[in-house]
Amino acid sequence: MLHLPVEHDGATHLLPVASIVAVHANAHYTYVFDGTHKYFCPLAIGDVEARLDPARFARVHRSHIIAIDRVVRVKKTGDNGLVELAGEDAYTVPVSRGRLAWVRSHLGTRAHAAAS
Repeated sequence: MLHLPVEHDGATHLLPVASIVAVHANAHYTYVFDGTHKYFCPLAIGDVEARLDPARFARVHRSHIIAIDRVVRVKKTGDNGLVELAGEDAYTVPVSRGRLAWVRSHLGTRAHAAAS
């Protein structure tokens, strides 16, 4: 099983990739959300993306990666979109204009119905 290094309570832990809901870039580092907590990750978003399975994860914005199977809803907002992800806490991620059509087509009828 693959893991990402994350920092929590002053120590570095290995977070299983299977538990990742979303990744958010912040400058040269990232934050990883597992559905309950956000963890600091010392890797750049490109390095994180390279470790993730493209069949399970998608980069939906230059600063955001999501777990495709955790998408609950896709909503169009102006020219862009928002993705709502499943988790203990509600979590939304912006979808860039250039990636919105891809997100909608890869999520099938569920996304089309929610985005209408």
